[in-house]
Amino acid sequence: MDVQNRVLDLFKNIYEKQDELSKLTDSKLFNEFSNSEVHTIDIIGKTKDVNGVTISSKLGLTRGAVSKIISGLKKKKLIDSYQNSDNKKEIYYKLTEKGEIIFCKHEKAHKEWEERELKFLNQISPPEIDIVSDFLNRYNSYLKSLIVERSNNYDNRFNNENK
Repeated sequence: MDVQNRVLDLFKNIYEKQDELSKLTDSKLFNEFSNSEVHTIDIIGKTKDVNGVTISSKLGLTRGAVSKIISGLKKKKLIDSYQNSDNKKEIYYKLTEKGEIIFCKHEKAHKEWEERELKFLNQISPPEIDIVSDFLNRYNSYLKSLIVERSNNYDNRFNNENK
């Protein structure tokens, strides 16, 4: 097996183990809501006067994708929309009481995840961390560009089908 395939296998194994750990530690949170929903709740909980464009930018998703997430969160009564008196055109989002509960659970889960992962990362030498960091930044940028490209393709295909 070549190096690239070994790296792919390692990513798959890491993803599976992270998924398993999430199920063991945060099963109620992540079985009930998608990652995108939880992260949208997180952004709304941390940001005053947040709108769809801000969420889209922070998640690296298209506005169409964010609109679908927002719609689902409203149906689940996790967020409400509102308008400021000085700008009636712009729609903003805030958490409901139920949304605040999910936000707090996510904050706690994220803090526990960070502490757990830092235990491991603190064992890695600074030069190795620099190499890993550079690699992950480049890989993350690559994935982000694919998400944007495929979201645009999906939005275009969806819009063409509905004409």
